[in-house]
Amino acid sequence: IPVRLPVLVSVDDDAAPPTVDDAPQLMPTPANDVVRISVAGSSSLEIIDVNGRVVLRGNLIVGSNEIDVADLVQGAYYARIITPVRSSTLPFVVRR
Repeated sequence: IPVRLPVLVSVDDDAAPPTVDDAPQLMPTPANDVVRISVAGSSSLEIIDVNGRVVLRGNLIVGSNEIDVADLVQGAYYARIITPVRSSTLPFVVRR
């Protein structure tokens, strides 16, 4: 069963407000080696540690994306998902 996490969304003034269907989803948390991120449109991804350092960058395609987090140390992270009109930040935990 997917777990919905709180999503922090910043929206451009001219953009349509996000809907539940547009909101990115991340699972599982805690994660071990892989997280899955589902998005409604092509997006950029930044994985950020608790010190604010970007530890991983990539691109997401429409639908479900598997992100390898096996090289990340155990702890808390944020997945920042950036589209041309909005940015969402989803917290997650890597635990082994």
